[in-house]
Amino acid sequence: MVAFGRLNQVGGNWRKGLLVTLLAGTMAMPVLAAEPGGLAPLTKLQLSVVQWNPVVGQYQKLDAVSGEITVGPDRSITVPLVGKLPVQDGDVDKIAAIIAERIKSRIGLVDLPEVTLDIAEYPPIYVIGDVTKSGEYPFRPDMTVLQALALGGGPLQPTADQNGERTKLLGALQAGEGDMLRSLAHIARFQAELSGANSITYPPELSAAAKNSQVAEIMAQEELVFRSRIEATKRQEASFEELKTLLLAEIDVLQQKAGNLETAITSKEKELDGVKTLVDQGIATVTRRTDLETALTSLRADRLDNITATMRAKQSLSEAQRNLAAVQDQQKTDASAQLQAEQAKLEQLRNTQTTSRLLLIGLPPDAAPATSDPALDFVIIRQKAGGGTEQFVADETSQLVPGDVVKVLSAEKPQQSAQAPSDSSTM
Repeated sequence: MVAFGRLNQVGGNWRKGLLVTLLAGTMAMPVLAAEPGGLAPLTKLQLSVVQWNPVVGQYQKLDAVSGEITVGPDRSITVPLVGKLPVQDGDVDKIAAIIAERIKSRIGLVDLPEVTLDIAEYPPIYVIGDVTKSGEYPFRPDMTVLQALALGGGPLQPTADQNGERTKLLGALQAGEGDMLRSLAHIARFQAELSGANSITYPPELSAAAKNSQVAEIMAQEELVFRSRIEATKRQEASFEELKTLLLAEIDVLQQKAGNLETAITSKEKELDGVKTLVDQGIATVTRRTDLETALTSLRADRLDNITATMRAKQSLSEAQRNLAAVQDQQKTDASAQLQAEQAKLEQLRNTQTTSRLLLIGLPPDAAPATSDPALDFVIIRQKAGGGTEQFVADETSQLVPGDVVKVLSAEKPQQSAQAPSDSSTM
């Protein structure tokens, strides 16, 4: 392994040496194969779907489908009208083609819509250990360990006091625990709404700690929101059910009126036929026949009005039924979208907690400032496609993938073995 201290060869200044090395590395960096496993969880994708509208002669964007999508923990995405799609191969062009085919089939398009899928944001990487500024940093393709070290400010120049950073990390861990509890409660509520349950079933992390005042308050708040949302949906459903009942009653009255009109029309037609015969024989007057024809015309007009009113009532009934179904579908759609977003948030919180623990463990002991840059060793902690993590020793040119944790270790210190940490399953 190349000692990092060699970067000091330019002018004796480490940062100048690092800059020169980074520039040289950018010009001569080898092209490495991408890490298998597809798009990493929490990768943000930008989906755009447009279709040609021959009526207006222009392309129109399908806003209901387009937008930002986040890769889930199981390395899949959920697209409206399309459903759930795995993204293990990571080929966004192939995924876009599948989305286009499914949208065309689902809404009956003649031609395939124009679908573009781009990576809007990669999951970040994390730099920990003997660096100036441990933390989370944006990932970019072809990033190397050396570039990640530069983002972290280079090797740590030890200070006399690390208590401030320890206190900050401990506070972040405590705050993160509360955020995770609230996120778990949100997920339980969304799952209850999605399944149509009458009560929320909480995970063991919450139910086992229900006597804790913070947990009890979180659960009480979720119960209140859950009941409020159920009652709001029930009120909407009851309103449309009442409207349906009124419209059905109106249709029944109109149908009865239609029967009466048909009877009256038939009677007038028979009476008119008899009067016509009498008029022809000179027994009845023409005025009598005219009066009957006028009355018959009026009845027929009433029949047409009745038919129109019945059709309008049936149309209103159909609309009320659609609105009722829409209320029920919207509630499930909202719960599904919120559940997906909250699950991604929980995964990010867990990653942040794990990183904070690693940062806390990786804090070097108090020491006087170093007079020269130390030689460094590097360990990459990487999420495996099937779950959990793996660790391996790296060098400055090792290529990173989204979500990697780069642990920088001073070669002068006793080093930990590159074995997976005990809580690696939460990464």
